[in-house]
Amino acid sequence: MAGIGCFTNRHSLVGIARVFSRESVVLTVLLAVHAGLLAFSAARQSPTVDEPVHLAAGVRVWLDGRFDLDRGNPTLIKAAAGLPVALAGSGTDWSRVPHSFEVADDFLDANGPRSF
Repeated sequence: MAGIGCFTNRHSLVGIARVFSRESVVLTVLLAVHAGLLAFSAARQSPTVDEPVHLAAGVRVWLDGRFDLDRGNPTLIKAAAGLPVALAGSGTDWSRVPHSFEVADDFLDANGPRSF
């Protein structure tokens, strides 16, 4: 009995299954390597020195409605980053405003490991 199209015998189907299997293994390995590199990069290179300043400024936007802590960067991004932190109930100390890096240090001290 003749086969239909390219599936003329059982061996063709086995070959196709091997190709898909090989491709899925390669894809899985590449995704695993990428996930590992992403985790390594996040642990070693993030956050940068000024990230706590931006985060504290975003929290200040939501809690006090003030935009004076970090004027050098766009407010929308700081506010978007600070919203979940403000909703989670972060500790704040604004006594050293307008010195943004000192406020960021106080923010990190008040929140400890939760800051990251």
